[in-house]
Amino acid sequence: MECIILAGGLGTRLKKTVPDLPKPLAPVNDQPFLALLLKQLAAFKKPKISKVILAVGYKAEAVQACFQKKFYPFELLFSRESLPLGTGGALKKALSLCTQETVLALNGDSYLAFDPEKLFLAHSEKQADITLAYTEITEASRYGRLVLDPAERILSFQEKPSQNTVLKPANGKINGGVYLIQKQILEQLPFKENQAFSLEKEAFPIFLKKRFFACFASGIFIDIGTPESYLKAQQILKGI
Repeated sequence: MECIILAGGLGTRLKKTVPDLPKPLAPVNDQPFLALLLKQLAAFKKPKISKVILAVGYKAEAVQACFQKKFYPFELLFSRESLPLGTGGALKKALSLCTQETVLALNGDSYLAFDPEKLFLAHSEKQADITLAYTEITEASRYGRLVLDPAERILSFQEKPSQNTVLKPANGKINGGVYLIQKQILEQLPFKENQAFSLEKEAFPIFLKKRFFACFASGIFIDIGTPESYLKAQQILKGI
């Protein structure tokens, strides 16, 4: 299986904590966060990862310098954007380096322990166009939440609150930042080549009209999008 990691974001909220590095290189227990994702992919046996494409943008040269000479049990390529393309534009651009019809995609700023075989089987059995791995957490307030039917088809996304909203702890199903996608579904999106768009805000509403399913992952989840969650990641990902 081929995989795209979205590793080109600006990481604005993390700049005060990690001022000189792009977010994927933010150190977690003395190793770049992106290295943890690559280590996770390298450990998969079924389906085995044959190629990983790093979709890079902000400080792309630093990411390339960090990883291009390292050895992994898969081919490692870089899809570099000259202008910010957003998560959707970056993913669509990276597709040109994929040869398989089903592509795994990961957000480069979150870690979800998931079973790739379970995800692939769920995707295949439901003949899904896209399957999103989700998790359930007790502090879901700062995330957008999933609304699912009994067959785990995604019905809608509840938007995350604005930054000025006072948040109260609440349980919820959230996007784990892991997707299994049919290549043609991305190619059919009404966005031009090298056009910037958001996967979550602009593509997901279109996908809701397709066969868009979710698959539960019971493993640990953490993102490094805020200084608070970045510090929490140091403890949660210890030993990984």
